[in-house]
Amino acid sequence: MRFGDLRILRNSIVHHRGVVSAADHSKLKVMAELCKPDETIAFSHAQMHKLFVLIKQAIAALILEYSGHLPGAPRSAQIVDVAITNDKPASKQRPRHLAYVAV
Repeated sequence: MRFGDLRILRNSIVHHRGVVSAADHSKLKVMAELCKPDETIAFSHAQMHKLFVLIKQAIAALILEYSGHLPGAPRSAQIVDVAITNDKPASKQRPRHLAYVAV
């Protein structure tokens, strides 16, 4: 997932009153099991957890795509979590940093 599924779901929520059409549902590659076509999107707790896991996996894949060739970079199997941190006060408006947890 390169966030394409998330884009489709967001578009359905914002522009189609939370209903993902059958045509859009057929375009979902990873998140198709989270909702049904032509029904209102209403995620359960377990589905929200799955959604967050999928997003973190996509972020980890991007991290590895751009830094995997560097010395000391973890293998994808070693990454167990991803966090977005902001180490400066909000008034400084510094960019946020991505961090991963590897075992």
